[in-house]
Amino acid sequence: MAVDPAERRRVLLAVALGASLGPFMVSGLVVALPAVGREFSLSAADLAWVGTVFFLAAGAFLLPFGRLGDILGVRRLFTIGIGIYTLTAALSALAPSGPVLIAARVATGVGGAMVFGTSLAFASLVSPENERGHAIGTVVAMLVVGFAVGTLAGGVLTDLVSWRALFVPVVVIGAGVTWFAARRVKVECALSLDRRFDRAGSALWVGSLLALMVGLSTLPAWTGGLLTAAGAAGLALFVRHERRQAVPLLDLALLRRPCFGLGNLAVLVFYAGTFAPGLLLSLYLQEIVGYNARTASLLLVVSPVVMALLSRPAGRAADRLEPRAVAAVGTVVSGGALALLALLGPGTPLATVLAILVLIGAGPALFAAPLVRIVLAPIGREQYALASSAEESMRLVGQTLALGSSAAVFGLVLGGVPVAVAPPEALLGAIRLLAWLDLALVAAALVVLLLLRPAAGPQEIRS
Repeated sequence: MAVDPAERRRVLLAVALGASLGPFMVSGLVVALPAVGREFSLSAADLAWVGTVFFLAAGAFLLPFGRLGDILGVRRLFTIGIGIYTLTAALSALAPSGPVLIAARVATGVGGAMVFGTSLAFASLVSPENERGHAIGTVVAMLVVGFAVGTLAGGVLTDLVSWRALFVPVVVIGAGVTWFAARRVKVECALSLDRRFDRAGSALWVGSLLALMVGLSTLPAWTGGLLTAAGAAGLALFVRHERRQAVPLLDLALLRRPCFGLGNLAVLVFYAGTFAPGLLLSLYLQEIVGYNARTASLLLVVSPVVMALLSRPAGRAADRLEPRAVAAVGTVVSGGALALLALLGPGTPLATVLAILVLIGAGPALFAAPLVRIVLAPIGREQYALASSAEESMRLVGQTLALGSSAAVFGLVLGGVPVAVAPPEALLGAIRLLAWLDLALVAAALVVLLLLRPAAGPQEIRS
């Protein structure tokens, strides 16, 4: 697909701005969570769910929306998703209670699934082969800019106005991106060779993945075990159903390709181990060290700034070098950050905290763009949205598991006591325990990367 440079720039502008809204909101809420908890009297476990439900919804719906993007067009689905995201952000700002806020975040996750499921595919499809890593790196960089700006906004707006003010920029920018994508971006990418959509498979996937993620996030409660078992059984039924479909939601043959199957496994495990440290450091800085939200946000912004600075160079490196090697360096750097995080104490020097923040930003920056390139390498362009949605699903499932495991550990260690009144030593113990668990996951991601072998190129697949 030949796209002129001006149109390519318009696509990248719309995709980058739209995709940055999700991380802006996530990082802003991480800093603002203590204020949300105080207003609604939420426990640490409840606060973790404020963030978790967004990832639950987004992760569950990504694969069906990715398939719809290949069928209907990635520009169309991206535009609809940004519109939904904008509307539900306004609803979140007006939430009168914790449950209403959580429900609004679920709806935002559905819109986010449309955006996440099409952004990287859209950027990849309009870019020539030798510039694909750079385009992916550009989008990833803007995702990280969203994190950085959201982190600063979370502290400043929470302290000076209210945590509710965080949603105002999302509504304004989201409305502008919706208009721009609908009116100024002309190119459409609807490349699927078959327009049939597997509704039954989609319902099985969404229901099973939701049950599995909620179940894993609520273990060791008996309801968590029941939901986990139901989700696993549902996914087994999904696999059986897909094998019988002429046009499945997910061509299971893709999973037998190491770059796709093992690549997605590496994504899942890596993000399960690297997403929680931002929340852990936010709690550490505010509840143990005693900084206010504004000061904490000025420190926490170090990580996304480092990520933003390194993401585009990492994308270029993935175009020129072996992407697996670049991603492996990212896992090692993240492992170093988590090892230092596990040693935090009340008197840890600020220089050590800053070093952790730098490494937390550098590791994912080196990992993200190369892994997307690895996952897409064996895929035909007619399934780019589906393939990138699968990768994004694994990322969001991993992040959901990170937040869910954090909620479970906090619940076990603190016994449901609100963070604001929890004993500092108990809170610090939970943070250290989670850091060690995350370090084990990152080590597992490195092992998976070492098992990967480079793909020869796209192969013929069902569509």
